[in-house]
Amino acid sequence: MGQAPPAAAPSSSTARDNEVIQRLEEEYLRAEIEDDTAIAGTVLADDYVGLRPDGTAATKPEILRRLNQHERRQHPDRRRLLAERDVLG
Repeated sequence: MGQAPPAAAPSSSTARDNEVIQRLEEEYLRAEIEDDTAIAGTVLADDYVGLRPDGTAATKPEILRRLNQHERRQHPDRRRLLAERDVLG
């Protein structure tokens, strides 16, 4: 049998999209670590709905309210998240 054709290199548009997504993820991580509603408010879309580990949903207003009220429970990976923040700058 013949060889499979080589995989196409990602387009520059795809690479840019990946960079934007990575930057947004880093910004949101920073917002969570620092309880920063200003950052979270700009990163999350108005119709954002996230899923928690238990399967329940969290909307943008709920997330902003939680960050604003500092009622966040200690995340089990908080040490790792803080280390990532330090690495990311």
